[in-house]
Amino acid sequence: MRNAIKTLDGPIWITDRELATHYSVSRMTIWRWAGCGVIPRPRKLGPNTSRWSAHEIEQHDQQKLAGKKAS
Repeated sequence: MRNAIKTLDGPIWITDRELATHYSVSRMTIWRWAGCGVIPRPRKLGPNTSRWSAHEIEQHDQQKLAGKKAS
């Protein structure tokens, strides 16, 4: 997630390609997971631009990790 886009207001936005690399899956899997609620849904930033909030992805990963440790 090193190449994430930072806007002037501060949020960091992640592409489907970066998430696919992060989770070691295909881009199609990222979109499937987003549609099924496995990962947070992306935000629509423009007519042809959807991105994920780095903060939401980090929270999601921490919750999943905490859930695995509790089991």
